[in-house]
Amino acid sequence: MWGSSTFNTRIERLWVEVGTQFARAWRAFFYRLERRHLLNRMDKNHLWLLHFLFLDAINSDCEAFQNTWNSHPISGAGHDQSPDDMFFLGQLEHGIYADDCDGWSLQEIETYYGREQEECTRQDMESGSSENGEESDSGRSSDGEAGGDRFEARAAAAAHSEGANIRHAPIPVPEAANPFSNRTQFTTFEEALRQAREGHIVPQRYGLFDDEWEEFGGQYKPYEYIPTRHRGRDLRIVLPHDIWFNRAELWAQGLYLMNRATTLV
Repeated sequence: MWGSSTFNTRIERLWVEVGTQFARAWRAFFYRLERRHLLNRMDKNHLWLLHFLFLDAINSDCEAFQNTWNSHPISGAGHDQSPDDMFFLGQLEHGIYADDCDGWSLQEIETYYGREQEECTRQDMESGSSENGEESDSGRSSDGEAGGDRFEARAAAAAHSEGANIRHAPIPVPEAANPFSNRTQFTTFEEALRQAREGHIVPQRYGLFDDEWEEFGGQYKPYEYIPTRHRGRDLRIVLPHDIWFNRAELWAQGLYLMNRATTLV
């Protein structure tokens, strides 16, 4: 869709579901690690550790949400069919989709395909056909304009209109770097972490013991707050203890052992 997503109620609803089903919980958990368990989001080693410890679990939650969403019925134009139903029935009716952009780079597709609400096929781009489907022997459109020039002009017009749809500068991607200088350090870390998990060994001063919760009211609360723009209020997210406390322990174990392993000579 071109333009503001606020005109697409279905995608706006999808973002709500993504947030409520799993994304907000992970966001709240990362805030908790910052507030209670020594996460420094400006430290590239800490970011690497987040990826190492939790990326598989996040991907698993994404996949579970995807499967659930693709199985839910869609009202209105969807006629109470699920996305899986529509995909299967569409293949029965129209055949398996053939990608006519196969072999094109992502940049070429983004530049030439589907601009200004008009679909342009790969054949159009290669032949330089005219708007009404006619093609001259020279590969130029019937009005004398080269096909390549026509698509370049359309892409430039689309790029010029992007300003109204982008409300912020690009967000820099934080750097995450493997903190281990050699394979021996990394395997030592992995083995120590495995033993710590199996033995339920938890380091002190990482915010996981009763006497370390005094500044938080003396209780490890089963919820966390995340900032929102809605009326300046923070949003309270429930973090069930049996899931998220174990993950906080994993973070503390990993952080402690990463710091120890990287100091080995």
